[in-house]
Amino acid sequence: MIPTVFTTRKSQDDLLDKLFNGDSFIGKHEFTSTPDVNVIEYNERFELHMALPGVTKEEINLNIEENVLTISMERKEIKDEVQYLKKEFFINGFKRAFNIPDEVNQDKIEASQSNGVLTVVMPKVETAVNKGPRNIEVK
Repeated sequence: MIPTVFTTRKSQDDLLDKLFNGDSFIGKHEFTSTPDVNVIEYNERFELHMALPGVTKEEINLNIEENVLTISMERKEIKDEVQYLKKEFFINGFKRAFNIPDEVNQDKIEASQSNGVLTVVMPKVETAVNKGPRNIEVK
């Protein structure tokens, strides 16, 4: 069972308002993107892989509340020391939430970040793990 995915983004009205009634949101680096996610189910765990190029582990926030895993990030101020000619993988902030299935052991969820990918490992509770075919003794 794959966790249901839903996304929270800034509303289009907010973005359009900034574009037409204020400074260009692209020029101010206020663009909010939604990172790509892969969710994999293994026999004993789920793994969530989120693409976060240029994001440090200190900038990532993970929270679990009422069977919902929320992953978010927000940069307060951007100071580029270089002049970009083209900049396509820029993440200023995001918030994504994932329903956690009942068979996940929430106390053992772990996260790591390496090479621009956040990996969240969600082990299944022991009773939910399919141990494969076996014989059952009749008593």
